[in-house]
Amino acid sequence: MARPDKAATVADLKGQFSGSAAVVLTEYRGLRVKDLKELRRGILEILGAEPLAKIEYLELVDPDTFSPPGTLAVMAVWIGNTRLIDNADLAQPFPG
Repeated sequence: MARPDKAATVADLKGQFSGSAAVVLTEYRGLRVKDLKELRRGILEILGAEPLAKIEYLELVDPDTFSPPGTLAVMAVWIGNTRLIDNADLAQPFPG
């Protein structure tokens, strides 16, 4: 995709996602490290907007090596006195 086309696509997606409470990626191919860092910042922003949430860690790592960058979101978040630990492979379709 040509650079102007990418910019237009990103602007369109940004407009669609700006009012969303959450976004789930099901296709990651073609994302650069910069894109993955932006995705991580977006996830942190969404979690940070929850008043009861205290983020312990959030990383996007390679599913095979657990080294960043990658498409496996691994996180621990406190909600009050409860610690939630989860991971989600953003390269896989969202169940449901």
